[in-house]
Amino acid sequence: MVGVVEALASSLFRAAVPNAAGLLNGKGSIFQRLDHMADLIVTAGFPDLRTTLGSQTWQRLLETWAARHVFTHNDGIVDEKYLIKVPGSSAQIGQRLVLTETVCRNALDDAKALCETLVDVLR
Repeated sequence: MVGVVEALASSLFRAAVPNAAGLLNGKGSIFQRLDHMADLIVTAGFPDLRTTLGSQTWQRLLETWAARHVFTHNDGIVDEKYLIKVPGSSAQIGQRLVLTETVCRNALDDAKALCETLVDVLR
């Protein structure tokens, strides 16, 4: 899911922003990091994704990205970085993160909304 958002955002941004290469220089995988991506899009003169999507959806996306990081880089074990990004979590450091069907369905819906917003904002 993160890869799909990253590929879409990168493609749309490069097509919409004449000086995209200069703005992206030295930024690494910026389209994998939600707040950095949103800041970049604002810097290029487009509406803020966070505002367009709404704070609740944006927070759930941040939580989804944080969970992805835990599963990809920490074998599903909660660490301090996760708890900083998801302060309302009841999980504890060292605990395996458990995702419910509802959380997964919301993650898909939110990612779809993000993709649709990227298309709307950058086209």
